[in-house]
Amino acid sequence: MRRVNVVSDGSRVLLGPAEVGDEPVWVARQAREIPVLAGRNRVALALRARALFGTEVAVLDDGFQHYRLRRDVDLVCIDAELGFGNGHVLPRGPLREPPRALRRAHAVLWTRAADGWKPPAELPGLPGRRPQYVIPIVPIAVRELATGRAGSLSRLHGARLGVVAAVARPDRLIQEIERLGGRVVDRRIFPDHHLYRERDLADLDPTLEWITTAKDAVKIPVVWTPGRRLLVLEEEVRPVDESRLMEWVLSRIDVGGRL
Repeated sequence: MRRVNVVSDGSRVLLGPAEVGDEPVWVARQAREIPVLAGRNRVALALRARALFGTEVAVLDDGFQHYRLRRDVDLVCIDAELGFGNGHVLPRGPLREPPRALRRAHAVLWTRAADGWKPPAELPGLPGRRPQYVIPIVPIAVRELATGRAGSLSRLHGARLGVVAAVARPDRLIQEIERLGGRVVDRRIFPDHHLYRERDLADLDPTLEWITTAKDAVKIPVVWTPGRRLLVLEEEVRPVDESRLMEWVLSRIDVGGRL
């Protein structure tokens, strides 16, 4: 990967997953009108975004430990189901930093929360007055990879399915499919961010419908799966109190401030 990679200029996706990885390409396809850049040096990315696109607000993925770039808002996402796990950092546990690092956070976003889930009244490491927001991520449709046609989740009910995935929690994907009524009878599981090769998919059972994630789908050319029915599970972020969250974030952003 180059020092600065312009994945999208806000109108066209310019680079593919082989060049920058799956997540930047997936983001670029979702945020069609927003430039997307990728690289290790976030300061260089921010300066290039300002020079090329007049960027005033930069949203960083996985930027909590990137101290060189001044931030107006630090949001920490925590999986509502996993929480702090066993309390240990990688590779012994799921955390990137110890819980005490939350003292640097301006707010916590609890992702993948179930209906009615409430954040804890007190969170170790998080100062008491820092806000917490609940951010469910919910399935909304299934899309045919070959045609791009989206359909109802009811298509999964009673269907015999195979799963293709290269994500951190493939078990969660399988559980979600089964919750939606699908029967997972086969699976092809690869390491997170795996860059698929055509031979990885050559032996998929053509009598099954196969399902994958939107992040995986950006790495699977349609021509690799002739005669096979590959579906993409589409999901959507639905903050419980979106207007309150957005008002709070906007109140903290120093538009036009130094990078």
